[in-house]
Amino acid sequence: MEVFHKYIRRLILNNAPHIWSSGRTYTESTGNYGLLVLEMQKITQDPRQAPKIAESVEFGEGEIFKDFDLSTFMDHFKLNAPAKIALASAFRKSSKLDLRTKGRFIHYTFLYFTNPRRGRHPFEQSSKLRQFPRETRLQ
Repeated sequence: MEVFHKYIRRLILNNAPHIWSSGRTYTESTGNYGLLVLEMQKITQDPRQAPKIAESVEFGEGEIFKDFDLSTFMDHFKLNAPAKIALASAFRKSSKLDLRTKGRFIHYTFLYFTNPRRGRHPFEQSSKLRQFPRETRLQ
């Protein structure tokens, strides 16, 4: 298992400029970008793939893994709906608070926008304060 984690971390580190290029066309290729794409596409086929990728990112060392931009990472690979849900759910179980929060936000936001009977977004604060009857208020 540890070999897979090192493998994924190395793929992400080597292809980081390509993944987070902010819209610019990145021409330099390390030759292993296709391997990373294949590993990301396996998320829909193997239910254990998303948790393995999440663990690899969670325990990764380096500047990229300290403040990992999960949303850009997922958008770059143009994952389909089940893959996004699986990966966001895997990050929701992370021991790092920032990854867990990002996973929860992406998961709930995706579910919110795909639900036809949506109500209030789970992260949205209620604008109405609870009103108590007049006789129960403290004077």
